[in-house]
Amino acid sequence: MHNAISSKHFSAKTLKALSRQGIYLLGLTTIPGDGDMPYANGSTGYNVNDNGTHRVLTFSQVLKLA
Repeated sequence: MHNAISSKHFSAKTLKALSRQGIYLLGLTTIPGDGDMPYANGSTGYNVNDNGTHRVLTFSQVLKLA
């Protein structure tokens, strides 16, 4: 089952496509950016369970998996 908060960032069609492949969104995290304040300038990362392999991916990387 997909995480309620992170799943709101993707369409139902994308979530279904991920589920069919055994890929589930587990939550969100911050990917640090550049500069003096890396977490203030960070981007959203998605904690993903990809058939038992846990990874942190960007929005575009999750879309590519779907």
